[in-house]
Parts: sequence; structure tokens; C-alpha cells
Amino acid sequence: MKKLLIVFMSIVMILSLGIIINASDTGGEKTIITGEIAPTPEEYEEYLNSLTDEELKIIDKKIKEAEELANQPQPRATMINIGGAYIVYQQEQSNYCVPACIKSTLQFINGDSPSQS
Repeated sequence: MKKLLIVFMSIVMILSLGIIINASDTGGEKTIITGEIAPTPEEYEEYLNSLTDEELKIIDKKIKEAEELANQPQPRATMINIGGAYIVYQQEQSNYCVPACIKSTLQFINGDSPSQS
């Protein structure tokens, strides 16, 4: 019975090698439910009209700061050190989930690991 189970599991594992798992989103619009209550355009206009000139200047300043920050290049972390012993490597490509995990595991076990590619 054990041999039959081993053969069955081996066949399933071999057949599953052809399945491609991709962690990135490749198309279509997504609806993100945040729980945020968005005002109607009329409510937003009424809110803006209720603000003082000083409050409007503060809002404009914050918007400009946010735009400047958004346009700056963001550094990409390649590894995260957890507890000093286990390092989690970020995926080099959007579909490198398994290579990143294997690199982290081999680094923990052997102290050395090959590149994800």
C-alpha cells in the first residue's frame, strides 16, 4: 500500500511541474474594497468651500509634497533579515516566488546560496 501511495504521489508531483504559478497581476481592472466612504463630488466641493485660505494652502502644500515623494525613485530591498539568522530575499522577477524561498532556505542551511535566476 505504501509503494502504491509513493508511486501515486510521484506521478502527481511530476504532472504538477507543468503548472506555472505567477504572483503578478497581468491584466484586468481590480476592485479594491477599502471600507472608505468617499464623498460625492458635491460633498467634496462643499467641503472645500468651507475651508479657510490658510487651510487650503496647507492642503496644496501637502499635495505637492506627496507628488514630489511619489516621483522619487524608491529603493528596492533585496533582503530582509529576520532575527539575525534567517534572511528573506525579495523576488528578482515577479514570478520568482519559489527561487526566492529556496535561496532563503539554502542561505539559512548552508550559509551560501546561488542566485535566483
